[in-house]
Amino acid sequence: MVATSVARTLAAVRGLHKFLLFEGIVETDVAATVKPPKAPRRLPKAISIQEVERLLRASGPEPMMSQEQQI
Repeated sequence: MVATSVARTLAAVRGLHKFLLFEGIVETDVAATVKPPKAPRRLPKAISIQEVERLLRASGPEPMMSQEQQI
């Protein structure tokens, strides 16, 4: 199972145990000490040169606003 799926499942189990404790069905919250796995950090995906050029063309002939236009 992927770390994010495990973390999501664990969050549900911890929520259930908190509810059971609140309702008085159980005396201790056994899931309180369980820590979720650390999800791997991903790098952002770079956009291609063609996409950058397309974005610059879409911004119009004057992409930077003057200070008067910003105010």
